Amino acid sequence: MKVNTDGVLLAAWMNVAASDSYVLEIGTGCGVMAIMAAQRICGLKKAPLPYQAETRVDAVEIDTFAAMDAEYNFRRVEGEFGEDIKLNIINLPANDYAAVCGTKYDLIFSNPPFFSNSLKNRDPYKTLARHNGTLTQSDIIRISLMLLVQGGRLALILPVEEAERFKKKIEFLQRAAKEGDNFLALSRECHIKTTPNKEPKRLLLEFVYLPCGSALPVAEEDILTIHNENGEYSDKYKSLTGDFYLNF
Repeated sequence: MKVNTDGVLLAAWMNVAASDSYVLEIGTGCGVMAIMAAQRICGLKKAPLPYQAETRVDAVEIDTFAAMDAEYNFRRVEGEFGEDIKLNIINLPANDYAAVCGTKYDLIFSNPPFFSNSLKNRDPYKTLARHNGTLTQSDIIRISLMLLVQGGRLALILPVEEAERFKKKIEFLQRAAKEGDNFLALSRECHIKTTPNKEPKRLLLEFVYLPCGSALPVAEEDILTIHNENGEYSDKYKSLTGDFYLNF
């Protein structure tokens, strides 16, 4: 599978912190987004801040061949991050991993499969990556509620309609929460437009995991346009992703 713009956008946009001890990517593919997360956290750890613990970036991937690619890529780059950051591939379905996982994560992120009823590709590996038969929106929400620490974040990129559906599910769970239940709340969103005159095609979302009784945050909203009218990459896009593209 080729590296796509969606994954680069998510990994560059989501909030990371030098204090993040455990980070989880659901559906890593060849591992590029996990590596980008490690690169960003590594940069923050180099700042003159108080002692920062080691960070472990776990990357779950259901497909064995993709997991092998990710493992190879992790071993190629891991030395660049020193001893403070470890990359770890987990070749399991995300639901199976969540059922046996004993770790609580500061950040969970995913560029999840989102096709539901569309025609499947003849290539079974592309079908697995693109169709949500093995990983639904409800799965992602349930896994996040199980594995996030209080104050932890969930970051996603989805087509606009799918993103609105996801937000409605989160809002329903907020209303249904009982006393003592923690919940997810939208904290940031960014509408992605390919050109200035087109409607947004993707939505970047970030949620925070809050304890029962917390006030809902006021979500930050933004718009990012990838290309200017002349077809060149916009300054805002280059500023966001410039650390990851050789031609910027």
